[in-house]
Amino acid sequence: MPLSLLHTDITQFPCDVLVLSTDESLRYGGSVFGAVCSAAGPSMPDLLRKLGQFGIGQAQAVPDADRFDPKARNLIVTAAPTWQDGKHGETEQLAACYHSSLKIAAAMRCKRVGISLIDSGVYGFPKDIAREIAVQALLNDPHIGELDIFLLTFDWSRYNTHIERARQLERYLNLTYCKNAKKQSTPFRERIGLGRLDGTAVGVMGRRPSFFTAELLDERLKQLDESFTEMLLRKIDEAGIKDSECYKRANVSKQLFSKIRSNPHYRPKKETVIAFALALELNLDDTNALLQSAGYSLSHSSKFDVIIEYFISKRIYDVFEINEALYMYDQPILGSE
Repeated sequence: MPLSLLHTDITQFPCDVLVLSTDESLRYGGSVFGAVCSAAGPSMPDLLRKLGQFGIGQAQAVPDADRFDPKARNLIVTAAPTWQDGKHGETEQLAACYHSSLKIAAAMRCKRVGISLIDSGVYGFPKDIAREIAVQALLNDPHIGELDIFLLTFDWSRYNTHIERARQLERYLNLTYCKNAKKQSTPFRERIGLGRLDGTAVGVMGRRPSFFTAELLDERLKQLDESFTEMLLRKIDEAGIKDSECYKRANVSKQLFSKIRSNPHYRPKKETVIAFALALELNLDDTNALLQSAGYSLSHSSKFDVIIEYFISKRIYDVFEINEALYMYDQPILGSE
């Protein structure tokens, strides 16, 4: 399951386990930690006191956390580092927070994991650096394939931009998807060649049969276009980027990319093809070419496809931002299969 990044109220996010950051004393963790503690009520300090202290980068499950109000059934807290200058091991310590937390979540057999973006506030980490460390740590974690991971953020400085983009997308869907859905399509009987209801033959009815010899069919099969794997690897080379950079941008696991690379006839899901198109920052024509190599295409009769088309036409290639829009419209999200 791929990683998803969402802007949401963490105290209202339904999940099996919620991961929060705090300091080594378990007394302070900034506004997100405070919001969850407030939602939990007066019992939270007693629950935290049972944990005792632990080192930076380590994590622990809070016992009896199902007694508090937020929608998570379990709670994990991790001790976060404070940013100095990036040269004192802060990056490794922050990555360790995510790895320690996911290890516990997997041991608890939790499936849906909500993680507050760690160190993006009171601990002084620049937000872009904190997000990049989080994404790379989570994508490279050995438990990425067995957990549904949601990295939860709410940045007021980006809120207005986020809302305006959502409004633009809504207008685009209304103009493109909804308008197309209202069009009268060709009746089903005509599309499959059974003729009109008045008995008039259309489509394949009345055509003379064509005959293929084995030799002609073999000749056609020798003229196949590039496979998806061949086109993808060629596009990566043309873009001048490393394989690892491509699959990380696409929110695709190393294991899946290795499977694709080793099998020239691998047929991925449509969402995976689009994730690679975004990672390579392809335009709409090249995206459709990559889709066709795997047997797919974009259509205005699909809300999912129209959302993808909108973002590519705007040259917005951030998989996590696009996944947020897809999630909002109850569409499949992009990334590892």
